[in-house]
Amino acid sequence: TERYEPGDYRIEVPVDAARTGIEESCPDLAIKNIEQYGKGVGDSIFRVNDEYLFKFAKHEEASNALEKEIAMLPELKKRVTLPIPEVEYEGFYQGKEEAQRFFGYGEIKGIGLKREHIVTKDGSIKEELTKQLAGFMKEIQSYDVEEAKVRGVPEVDPRVRYENERADAREQLYPFLEEQFSTEAAQLERFIEESFEKYLADGENFNFTPKLIHGDLEGPDAILYDPEQDKIAGVIDFGGLEIGDPDRELWRLYAHYGRDFIEAVLKSNPHSDPERLYRKMEFFWAAQEAHRMVRRLGVEGPAGAELLVGRLRKRMEADT
Repeated sequence: TERYEPGDYRIEVPVDAARTGIEESCPDLAIKNIEQYGKGVGDSIFRVNDEYLFKFAKHEEASNALEKEIAMLPELKKRVTLPIPEVEYEGFYQGKEEAQRFFGYGEIKGIGLKREHIVTKDGSIKEELTKQLAGFMKEIQSYDVEEAKVRGVPEVDPRVRYENERADAREQLYPFLEEQFSTEAAQLERFIEESFEKYLADGENFNFTPKLIHGDLEGPDAILYDPEQDKIAGVIDFGGLEIGDPDRELWRLYAHYGRDFIEAVLKSNPHSDPERLYRKMEFFWAAQEAHRMVRRLGVEGPAGAELLVGRLRKRMEADT
């Protein structure tokens, strides 16, 4: 895993550039209407003809991630039960400096899955929804990792990833905390340091069989819910596919839906050491808060990072 470099994440894909890219690469698709649908750190999403979603990479790193999605989605489509994007169109458009990737797929109808959707009136977790997601993760992780590597999926060493993220925090985040939050900077830095040290120093945290994982099951952003049928409508956003620690797949679900949801998932997908799993998820969560602050500093400057200090503070308070 490379050290974090901010890059120009503020690039926006103009709708005219998206339209031209589709017209040139997909001449069989007559564009009746096109509108901005959403955007992320690396991508801009457009809805076309009220039927298709097109995902456009903003920069080279995101373009490589889209290349990976284009290669892997047809393979995963054969193996997973839940609906996932089916690549129907693909091509290149002229980016800020060079051509970048895009692809289009039929929109999967649904709303972002929230905790309120997975809890019954009596406060218990809906069994069918947890079984759907547990089955999806099991199907993804059963994919042959060597085949995934051939299709461009990287194998990520978590020790290297988090050593790099700790170094980023020390070099970029700590000076910001000391300047802007001087009264609590030492406490926040100590929490970050202790979190990384506990994780990195425990060799058993790295005793796992590498598996293919979605890598970005960011709750409502990646998991779609069908309220009428009360079921998972589909899973999207496969740009984070990687080969690595399967425990890392769960922490975002833990953060969004809670421990009782993870306990329900583990009934379908048992874990050999649940308490270690929970410790790792707490670390992954805290490490991501620090990483997001580093990223915001690079993209938006101090104003952007300030918004995340409260979230890091909550992680620290929850840990004590």
